[in-house]
Amino acid sequence: MNKDRDIFCIAPFVNFSTTTQGKARLCCQAHTYQDLSVQEKSLDEIWFSDQYQSARNKFISNEWPDECIRCQTNESKGISSRREAENGRWSHIDIEEIIKQPRIVTYDLRMGHTCNLKCIMCTPINSSLWVAEHEQYEHLQDHKTNQRHKWADNTDLLDDIKNRLDQVEMFYFSGGEPLLNKKHEELINYCVNSGYADKIKLIYDTNATMITQKWVDLWENFKGVQINLSIDGGKEVVEYVRYPVKYNDLIKSLELLQYSNTIDVALQMALGAYNIFEVDNIYALKEKYNCRTVNISILNWPDFLSLDVLTDDQKREVKQRYGNFDKIPRVMTFVNSIELNGNSPQKMIEYFEKLDNVRGLDYKKVFKWL
Repeated sequence: MNKDRDIFCIAPFVNFSTTTQGKARLCCQAHTYQDLSVQEKSLDEIWFSDQYQSARNKFISNEWPDECIRCQTNESKGISSRREAENGRWSHIDIEEIIKQPRIVTYDLRMGHTCNLKCIMCTPINSSLWVAEHEQYEHLQDHKTNQRHKWADNTDLLDDIKNRLDQVEMFYFSGGEPLLNKKHEELINYCVNSGYADKIKLIYDTNATMITQKWVDLWENFKGVQINLSIDGGKEVVEYVRYPVKYNDLIKSLELLQYSNTIDVALQMALGAYNIFEVDNIYALKEKYNCRTVNISILNWPDFLSLDVLTDDQKREVKQRYGNFDKIPRVMTFVNSIELNGNSPQKMIEYFEKLDNVRGLDYKKVFKWL
């Protein structure tokens, strides 16, 4: 990378990203553009919008766009960022050429909120199963759902993408649970039937409950497939956090995937106060099933589930256990950045108590360290 652009990010020049409600953003870590929606604007209108161009100009000038605060914050703490990952992923693209003529080579699509789980750190905007329950929790009161989740059915965006498949190098699907989405399945079949699949890589964030031999057979047609399998720890923790998942279903998916030559599996862990002591279990699972790596995302919302809410004694225990955990460097880096500040997990405990009331669970049996 040119030293005069040491904070340059390629994402706004190559990536088109949506939320589950069809709003546009530079990438999955960037703040959402509330006034740019695929339900009101065409693909080109968004791609060549003032907002996108402003972000591109900022990066060209070696400045952080306001919408990229998450990467800026992580890098200021020495934590690896999405910006760095994107620049590495697209290092084969000529920077000077893509600056002159931005072109979409990758689509990051959330085609709706349809999901069969209601994870404790999720919302009805990202999981349809949360809709009936969310009004009982204060932090979810403003997370209203509407027909915008139907954008994949109600817009021409997917047709526009199909007409540009010759330029596509990668699709990144998340959700909701993407394997439950009919429009996703339609797009995958179209890629295969049109003869473009072997030039396209697929990446999924998935809860892995819907993986079947049918999907494995379809994925074998593609250039490569990366499965980011969401999991948060051992059996008890996973079944509490990702209710009403069954841990054995995830293990069956891991067993099915490990024999493919096309599919690359990574375990994906949203790291918060509720599962920091599960890192060893995740790493053991990675070793047992020969997964490529463990992807760590840092949970910042809701803030009462973040690592920051632990007591200072709990944080000292975390630092002692994982401060030198070089098997997953991102965990080690983040743990060492935790500040002792006299906080308390009381609000997290109150949330668990309410969850237990509604769902018939018992957090004390799961999180024995609390």
